Amino acid sequence: MSNSEKLDQLTSGKSFEHRGLLRKTVKPYIRETVPTRRPAASPKRSDYYLFSPIHYEPKYAYPLLVWFHSPGADETEIFRIMPQLSLRNYVAVAPRGLTIEEAGAERCDRFRSFAGGVGRFSALYDWTETAASLDCAEARVFDAIDRAQVRCHLAPHRIFLAGIGAGGSMAMRLGARYPEFFAGVISFSGGFPMIPSSLAKWGSLRRLPIMMMIGSKNPAFPPATVSKQLRLFHTAGMSVSIRQYSTADDTAPSMFRDANQWMMDRIAQPTS
Repeated sequence: MSNSEKLDQLTSGKSFEHRGLLRKTVKPYIRETVPTRRPAASPKRSDYYLFSPIHYEPKYAYPLLVWFHSPGADETEIFRIMPQLSLRNYVAVAPRGLTIEEAGAERCDRFRSFAGGVGRFSALYDWTETAASLDCAEARVFDAIDRAQVRCHLAPHRIFLAGIGAGGSMAMRLGARYPEFFAGVISFSGGFPMIPSSLAKWGSLRRLPIMMMIGSKNPAFPPATVSKQLRLFHTAGMSVSIRQYSTADDTAPSMFRDANQWMMDRIAQPTS
C-alpha cells in the first residue's frame, strides 16, 4: 500500500492498524445492549488510543489495561507508558479525560500556557472528583473497553485499571464502583477517594486487588495523607499494596517494573 493510499484510508475514517503500535479510531459509536453488571456506554464518540502488543496472537486471550492519563495530558500519553510497562503482555486502551464543560467543574489553567506563550495542550483534559465527572468518565471508559473487545481477543476477567495522579484516583473510584468487574487497580501517586460512596460495595471491594505507588519525595502525597489512607484500608479490610519509592517522580522506571510484575502475578493466579 502506498503512502497516499494509507493517508486516504486514515482521512476517510477507516482504521489503519499496525500490531505493536497505537492506533486511533474515529468511527461513530452505535448504542448496544450491555450486561447489567456495568453501565451502558455513551452514545457519543469517545477519543481514545488502542494498543496491541507486538507479535500479537489472535488465539490468545490478552489481559486488558485501561490507562487514565495524568492531568493536563490526553490519550496520547500511552505512547510513553506502554514501552515502559510492557510491549508484549497486554492490550491497552487509553480514553481521553474530560474537559471543563464535561466535568462540570472549574480547573486551574496552569497547563494552558508556558512562559507567556501557548502551551503544549490546546485543551485541558483531567479526571476531577465531581459526580458529573465520574458518570462521564464511567461511560467513556466502558465505551473504550467495548471497542477494545471488538478489535482484540481479550480475557474479560482480566481487565485492569491504572493511572497517574488524578488518573490513578479516577481508576480507584471506578474500581470501587464496579469491583466485581475488574481484576485490579494500580495508582501512580493518586489517592483513594475519601468519600463514603467509595465504600458502598464494601464486600466486593475487599476482594479487589489494589496497588498504590508513591514517591516519598512527592509533595502531592505527604506522609500524613499516606497514613490516613492506610487507616481507611485497614478499617475496611481492603487488599491494598502500598509501595514507596525514594523519588519525587510519579513514574519512575522501577514503578513500571513493579506494576508489570504485580499484574502478571494476578494473571497467573487461577480464576474462581
